[in-house]
Amino acid sequence: MSAATKSARPATLRSNFTRELRHAAARGGLSGRRITWLTMRHTAASLMFDSGMTLFEVQQRLGHRDPALTARVYTHLMRERFDEGRDRLEEYMRTKRQPQAGK
Repeated sequence: MSAATKSARPATLRSNFTRELRHAAARGGLSGRRITWLTMRHTAASLMFDSGMTLFEVQQRLGHRDPALTARVYTHLMRERFDEGRDRLEEYMRTKRQPQAGK
């Protein structure tokens, strides 16, 4: 196998994937949108955070070596989760301060 053939393989795989992704997007009614493997990866990470997965769980699934990388890339998503967590904690504290009936 020549060096040119070896170096062309990843590009061919990438272009095949991109072409198939474009066809799938069109079948899903998303033609005209620029959808790449990276936008799919970010969407997957967003869905993982939205589902309540922890930073460590998302980091493991994305294959990041360091959770700090995951945190840097997806800080905006984590900030939204932080706000939601704060709201849940405040609600919890409000209900716990209410006098218990019969006590």
